[in-house]
Amino acid sequence: MNQSTNQKDLFDLDKLNQMFDNDNNQIIKVIKIAIEVIPQYNSNLKTAINQQNYKEIKFHAHKIKAILLSLGSTNTIQIIKNIEALTEKNSPQSEFLALYKDLEANITKLLKILNMYINNQ
Repeated sequence: MNQSTNQKDLFDLDKLNQMFDNDNNQIIKVIKIAIEVIPQYNSNLKTAINQQNYKEIKFHAHKIKAILLSLGSTNTIQIIKNIEALTEKNSPQSEFLALYKDLEANITKLLKILNMYINNQ
């Protein structure tokens, strides 16, 4: 279920500029928070998937989605929504793991983009 992504699908700077009235200091703060919390949220989600804990999967997926919404990470948000939908159906772990593989790839790319943005400021 590999979803192709381009940089704009992972990080939409225009969206952040709109949201924060082109306040670069505020944008940098949001990006730094994202860089800090996304890996931990992602790790918690992976643990919940491995434990097949649907309540925790939904909780951690929702936390990741909130951060991704502020970054305009459309493809990654869709993967998260699909993971959340699987919790409603008590889907087998294999379905979560397939989506999680795509999520992890997108998050790795996103964090690289965010770090590059911060380093170029």
